[in-house]
Amino acid sequence: MRADYAEQEIMSRVQRLLDNPQLIDDLTTSMNGKRTVDKKPLEQELQRLEKELADIDRKKGKYYRLYEEDILEPKELKAKINELSEIGQRLEQQQVVLRKKTSMNNSVPISPETVKELLTSFSAVFRNISHEKRKQLVHALIQEIAVTADREIGRIALRFNSQQLLTNEEHNTCEQSLAL
Repeated sequence: MRADYAEQEIMSRVQRLLDNPQLIDDLTTSMNGKRTVDKKPLEQELQRLEKELADIDRKKGKYYRLYEEDILEPKELKAKINELSEIGQRLEQQQVVLRKKTSMNNSVPISPETVKELLTSFSAVFRNISHEKRKQLVHALIQEIAVTADREIGRIALRFNSQQLLTNEEHNTCEQSLAL
């Protein structure tokens, strides 16, 4: 019974989103804002890392020349090259992370129409999935269920993303702003 109520509540929330174009616009603005990051600092950091890696290669070449001129002992050469290689590996790892972040910024913004289409198809998909899959989805979306003293469901809080909960008081008829 509680699972059915939770399923009905989820469908009700999805329908409220569909019925309010402003909420869909707010949702897409929020999602797109989280997907974009200012590229300039990332690009500057990438350039700095590239310069440091080039500097490491230059230093390695210098140490090899000193070794060839018999100024540097093999042990010293190995120690210095290993040290520079470790630093270079760390810088390359940082570079990979930064490149992933900058490539994420190249993604196409999500349109309100896309969100509306997904929400519209959600109802059909939700009805057609197996009971077990539906149960898993409901459990994933529910943040909290508050039960009253007479063991009735008083409130269900749904998690639509990791930072925002949509809550609805069962006995409270006033609409809350669903700012996403």
